[in-house]
Amino acid sequence: GGGEPPSNAEELHSLIMGDGAPRLEHMAFSVCGLGDSDYAHFCQCGKDFDRRLAELGGQRVAARVDCDVDFEDSWEEWLAAILDTAPSLDLASVEHGEPPADLSDQFSVQGGQPGETSTGRSDPIPSPVPRTGSHKIAPLGTRKNPYFATVLENINLNGVASQKETRHIALSLKDSGMKYKVGDSLGLFPRNCPDLVRRILAAVGIPRNTPVKHDGHWYTIRDVLIYRKDVNQVDRRLLGLAARHRVSFFEGLLDDKDATKRYIEEHHVIDCVQAAGIVPEPMEFIQSLRPLAPRLYSIASSPAAYPSEVHLTVDVLRYSMHGTQRKGVSSTFLGERAGPGVEVAVYLQATKEFLLCDESTPIIMVGPGTGIAPFRAFLLEREATGASGQSWLFFGSQHEATDFLYQEELRGWLDDGLLARLDTAWSRDQTQKIYVQDRMFENGASIYRWLETGASLYVCGDASRMAKDVEATLLRIIQVFGRRSRKAAQVYLDTLGKAGRYLRDVY
Repeated sequence: GGGEPPSNAEELHSLIMGDGAPRLEHMAFSVCGLGDSDYAHFCQCGKDFDRRLAELGGQRVAARVDCDVDFEDSWEEWLAAILDTAPSLDLASVEHGEPPADLSDQFSVQGGQPGETSTGRSDPIPSPVPRTGSHKIAPLGTRKNPYFATVLENINLNGVASQKETRHIALSLKDSGMKYKVGDSLGLFPRNCPDLVRRILAAVGIPRNTPVKHDGHWYTIRDVLIYRKDVNQVDRRLLGLAARHRVSFFEGLLDDKDATKRYIEEHHVIDCVQAAGIVPEPMEFIQSLRPLAPRLYSIASSPAAYPSEVHLTVDVLRYSMHGTQRKGVSSTFLGERAGPGVEVAVYLQATKEFLLCDESTPIIMVGPGTGIAPFRAFLLEREATGASGQSWLFFGSQHEATDFLYQEELRGWLDDGLLARLDTAWSRDQTQKIYVQDRMFENGASIYRWLETGASLYVCGDASRMAKDVEATLLRIIQVFGRRSRKAAQVYLDTLGKAGRYLRDVY
């Protein structure tokens, strides 16, 4: 977002920032913010909390730390300050109190010479090993100790004439011991496109087998760029590297914050290094790049239906920038280079909020595009467990003929009665675009009746537009069919949220 609080902090943020906030003289606090300095309002929510808690009389026991994309060192410094200041604080007893894994925890390998690892291969892909010191090895299937899941199936769900490519990917969890529930997400460590890495190395004049030390271990620079570094998004450090090499354009660019922001938004690493024409030192170059972060995907399967598998629904992203084709990092790794038999490093990210309600409770699900993923999981779960509650799904995409994801399954569930209703919206099949929120309002009276009789409503998909449009439509439905004012409709929707009956998984 743009500095606003995440959804699970909105209520607290509103309370603390409001005129009626309580005095907090007896509270000790410290704030650690997570963000991305390429955004204008970097860590703004954390800054707001830090300032306001002090205004309300709280005692700041350690200075606020604002973590950028390379968050590991900043996090450890903040944690150390907390432990020094409050030695009696038992973080181990607090759920999720353990600090985020650093890269060496995620991908640790042993070996002291360039290109050597304990696994016998030179690429620094995730390899679980015991942690040093007092730390114990993390459970298998966690971010610190990912599991190598074998791809079982990777198929295109779209028709041949579609402008989209959406992959259904089935991964084996056999013998992993990993247990998930519907609503959970799967974290996946992607790998960069080898051809893009080749072009970047050619642009900076560094041979692919050049040894570099990363996180205390030696690898070839090619492998570091494929497995460990973000070779798409430009970091300010890369611009600074070009400026230090006396490239006048970049020297001037860094003097203008807005121009820097625009450049980062409109260019990739390959554009920058080709334009700069520099030949940096290998270590200097890799230190100017961001870490390659794992990606989270909503799980599209049910353990009750597929006890040893996990399924994903992934849109493969391809687009043009500056006259050349570009690729989404993780989606094209999965779409192009993760066929059956390939091992992919994954971990589970459990949900505490996006939970499937009681089996007898009616559910309304709104999931256009890949937002269908968790709702396929919900329906598989309800089918496998013989749930009695009615289910209603709103699904949409561009064209019915080519973009009806999981059509055979959904039609089968509709025929069997597992789905009581299935409403679809095809935005490009007619002159006027139709979206899921339009279908929702057309059925507003029925939606309101379902809510009044205890139904839970779930939304999954794009946060920037779809989720906002769906929420605006929900408020309109409550106003029109519930005969309520806008303020009363907002209270109604807020009440549903607090009761766990209006839940969103948006990204």
